[in-house]
Amino acid sequence: MVSSQLKNATCASIVDPAVLKAANVSNHQEPKIIDIRQGDIKLDLRSAIVDGLTCKKAENDGLRSLPTLLLYDQKGLQLFEQITYLEEYYLTNEEISILEARSEDIVQSLTSLTNTFGMKTGVISVRDSVFQRGLQPEEAASARESIGKEDQDHVVLIELGSGTLRKTRIILDAFDKAKVPTKYYALDVSRPELVRSLAALEGRYEHVQSFGLLGTYEDGFKYMQDLPKSIRKCVLWLGSSVGNYTRDEASCFLRQLGEECMNEGDLLLLGVDRRNESSLVEKAYNDSQGVTRDFIRNSLFHANRLLGKTELDPSKLEYHCLYNKELGRHESYLIVEEAFKVDLGDNHIIQLEKDELILIEHSYKYSDQELEQLLDASRIRKVTNLRSSKGLYTLNLCQKPPFFFKAYSNPGRDSKQVSPGGQIPTLEDWEELWKAWDTITLCWITPAALHARPIDLRHDVIFYIGHLPAFANLQLHRQSGVDLVQPQGFTDLFERGLDPDVMTGTCTHWHSHAPAEWPAIEDILAFRDDVREMVRRMYDTKTGTLSDSFSIITGTRKRLARALWMSFEHEAMHLETLLYMLVQIPDGTPLRLQDPGTVARPLFHCTGGDNQETADAEWISVGSQTVDLGFNDDEDQDFEDANLIEENGFGWDNEKPLRQVRIDSGFEISSRPVSVSEYLKFLSEVGPKESLLPKSWGEDRRSSSDPVDPANFVYKTMFGDVSLKYCFNWPVFVNGEQAQAYCDWKKDVRLPTEAELVAFFKLFKDERRNYGFRSWTPVDMETHDRQGWEWTSSEFNAYEGFKDSALYPGYSSDFFEGKHSVVLGYSFATHPALAERPTFRNWYQRKYPYVFASFRCVKKNS
Repeated sequence: MVSSQLKNATCASIVDPAVLKAANVSNHQEPKIIDIRQGDIKLDLRSAIVDGLTCKKAENDGLRSLPTLLLYDQKGLQLFEQITYLEEYYLTNEEISILEARSEDIVQSLTSLTNTFGMKTGVISVRDSVFQRGLQPEEAASARESIGKEDQDHVVLIELGSGTLRKTRIILDAFDKAKVPTKYYALDVSRPELVRSLAALEGRYEHVQSFGLLGTYEDGFKYMQDLPKSIRKCVLWLGSSVGNYTRDEASCFLRQLGEECMNEGDLLLLGVDRRNESSLVEKAYNDSQGVTRDFIRNSLFHANRLLGKTELDPSKLEYHCLYNKELGRHESYLIVEEAFKVDLGDNHIIQLEKDELILIEHSYKYSDQELEQLLDASRIRKVTNLRSSKGLYTLNLCQKPPFFFKAYSNPGRDSKQVSPGGQIPTLEDWEELWKAWDTITLCWITPAALHARPIDLRHDVIFYIGHLPAFANLQLHRQSGVDLVQPQGFTDLFERGLDPDVMTGTCTHWHSHAPAEWPAIEDILAFRDDVREMVRRMYDTKTGTLSDSFSIITGTRKRLARALWMSFEHEAMHLETLLYMLVQIPDGTPLRLQDPGTVARPLFHCTGGDNQETADAEWISVGSQTVDLGFNDDEDQDFEDANLIEENGFGWDNEKPLRQVRIDSGFEISSRPVSVSEYLKFLSEVGPKESLLPKSWGEDRRSSSDPVDPANFVYKTMFGDVSLKYCFNWPVFVNGEQAQAYCDWKKDVRLPTEAELVAFFKLFKDERRNYGFRSWTPVDMETHDRQGWEWTSSEFNAYEGFKDSALYPGYSSDFFEGKHSVVLGYSFATHPALAERPTFRNWYQRKYPYVFASFRCVKKNS
């Protein structure tokens, strides 16, 4: 089997910590090459040849194989360079076209996160934030300078597989043009190639320093692990090199890169070839000039040199290739044209039969869905997708996020395969949720904004920092008997928020009252941390599950599990609440959010609709049927089935019991929600009445006399205002009455009922899954899409069998007053635990304008 050392050896580039401290080195007469090799590649490669030829492995489809690294000796690298200039090999030209068009935008993204005090990865932690330390902005700047001015002032680029630098020079040119101090590191297994390529940069730049490192990916990973945590870096992996790995291997590689070598906020620029037409791919790997044939067959000469004799006879082996459309990969082989024996030494003699295939390389291609799955499995998030003009290739700006919400299911899963209810969170689930809260409350919110009230109907922002631990503190105390975390006054003060009537401002349910002055943020954070420690003590640190040894004074183990589940989902729900509050803070004010340093701003102008009309949605026919709503989960049975925790799962009171609703007639429903551009058409005809303007939009400086010109509006996001012209294909977020007004204008459509939307969602295969902060904003919709919570025409009210929760009385029933509608689905900010549970129901007042809620239409005649 080819070792990971060899699998990772095709190209890499990494940083020497000592070199990072070097002074100006731009006048080196010879490129600085650092040997970082950990082992003898030649010996390993010879062993890999023997292993691959003597063993037919399942992962190689039961075929003999040769290590891919054989392709990249000195001559092989030169042949591959020739391939990249061939017209048939579209990958290079497509990647270059993106870099030439977007290099300045890429530089802007890569430099925007440099020197941001909010993150201070490994130096000043989230718990040691500006708020925790009570630093003023000028003091924060001083702290930043003390970390290490030289390293802080440089962008560090690390390329995995530098090659000839033909493409990389475009990026480096842009950094130099922008006068950004940059240190570039290239890692490769060939010293001559490193010397040749880096020498070409000599004297080219004023602001870019370059270094070479000799070694494999594995060697490079070890070097990156030793870099100071204060250094922000971007890893470049171009040329669709990810395609040389199986999909599982690629996700393992990227996950290792992220977990071991990248700090939170570090970036990755990833080149990916798309699933294109078979004929196009086949020509790319079997060119008319035969250069690719020579490249593959050159591996035989390389192998024979390592074996010390000519055992693999080139006259009896020929290049053979095909595109496996089903698996989405190009396959390169050597085919035996005449049977012969091969003596590999040490009594390893094999017989190669005529027409036998020897695998040399796979090149995997990716659909959009497969790329999302790859990044999800790697725990890396995509920031911006830059697609070539022909749509054949993508450059993906990705990032190691400050937190990661794992998916609980696969896209399009059969819900019958899992328990219907919510599950008790693992300790890892808690830790990631807490990281999310800390990222937003400690790194994104300014000290001044803590006491802001972006929405008049809600408490000040600071309330929510104390509300979540207070809720968990009370629930876990009641259901286990554990002592309340002190001070108890905090639990009383932060116990419950308010949700008043939109029109009158009055609140009919009990809620905590705001004091004349909130406690100091330092005291609230200390209370929060103590509650988190209480939660951690309930878990087995080795398994991350509820501890068998935790002493329950009152209640049962299942009751405690329910309280943990309820506290977790309550915290997840309020995370989204906080976000739709924060986006309402106007740009250009002292309260506006600051750059958190670990979340890159997407390149909206590179990917947005730019005033392009949204493609028409399709009408999906759904037949008459009986729809199951909810599931059975009786809280009273917590004491009868005390040990049954995960068999059925947990649900909120409005999710149960299981009930059935009959849809007597089939209906036709839109394949996606209404878009921004479609809502603009509506406003252009009825007029931009104040009651119809979404609160998700803001007014820009008037640059047009047309009151509904997109230039007059912006879409409110956590990154600030985004011109509406880049958001044409985003879902429009509106309140229920605005959604109804749109339907009334269309005349022949209406909002779906809850049962109809549930029936449609069961048919819908959501492969994009824009929830759980995969993105921090909506994204351009496809013909079939789900984005944003979706309004229904169904009133949120009591039904037969409904029963108030004993743990949280009034959770639903406080709002059974006829003013709320059922809202289903999820938004980009919804936690997967909620987004992936089909029975989860949300509700909002129909006039409530702030929620991330879209809508889709149903034909009236259906």
